[in-house]
Amino acid sequence: MSITFFKYLKFLLLFFLTGTIFWSVLMMIPAIYDFGKLNGTPEMLDVIPKKNANSVYSYIKNMDLKNRNFLVHFYRLEDLIYPMFYGPLLVVTLVYYQRKTFPGKKIKPFVLIIPLLMVLFDYLENFTIIRVIQAYPHQLQVASFLPGFTVAKWSFGIIFGVMIMYYTRLLTLKKKSNLQKKIR
Repeated sequence: MSITFFKYLKFLLLFFLTGTIFWSVLMMIPAIYDFGKLNGTPEMLDVIPKKNANSVYSYIKNMDLKNRNFLVHFYRLEDLIYPMFYGPLLVVTLVYYQRKTFPGKKIKPFVLIIPLLMVLFDYLENFTIIRVIQAYPHQLQVASFLPGFTVAKWSFGIIFGVMIMYYTRLLTLKKKSNLQKKIR
């Protein structure tokens, strides 16, 4: 494995990490400012999955127009750009860990599908939230998919986290084994 490949990979990792952090900060500053102007704080619909379409609509029903407009703006602008940064960050992180853990072996492409599916379900969730809130008080059938999109996004996120812990554990054991070989 070439040194330049790792330098390139580390550059991509740093680039997407910086982009993700930068966009997170940019997202939060206006959100915090706007939250202060709202009537109560709206719960983000993509954090805690609702049980079904009725629970989604009962939540939206309890929001005033200002809060609904804020959420549409947030999901339309900030939360549609964010996955463009964290998605590649997660893919590059997996490639980096695979290369470090199994040097010289081909990258298993099916592993890279996990973060891409997480991003896909995040986008499906965001588009659904926007559509459902904009159509309110009309109830759309697509709202019934929203809890599934949220659960799928978080499930792939958990799988990704477990994969990173697995790679980290393998690297730790590998370093420990190499250290013991040097001592002997």
